[in-house]
Amino acid sequence: MATVIVFGPTGHVGSAVALSAHTFGASKVVLAMRDTTKAIPGLTPDVESSRSFQRVHTDLADPASITAAVSSTGVSLLLYASPSGNDILVPSPENLPVSKMSLIRNHP
Repeated sequence: MATVIVFGPTGHVGSAVALSAHTFGASKVVLAMRDTTKAIPGLTPDVESSRSFQRVHTDLADPASITAAVSSTGVSLLLYASPSGNDILVPSPENLPVSKMSLIRNHP
């Protein structure tokens, strides 16, 4: 299956998405986060290190960091959940190699 990038894996929704992506067969789950040292609910350091998870520094307010994260990890699927309905990724998709990846959002 695909290499998946999950933005905001330290939140309840993002951590559930990251764990589900792994459970359902993602070959690698990239955990895109501002603070790569922050704990992720439901993902212990032992589980993270023994499976195909990779932390990468990314700030959704910084389009260059998004581009760098996608380019450096070989991502082919982006999972983006915005429980608040505020789509802060809107200004950033033009910075992604969209032709090479699928974008799944939880709202229009």
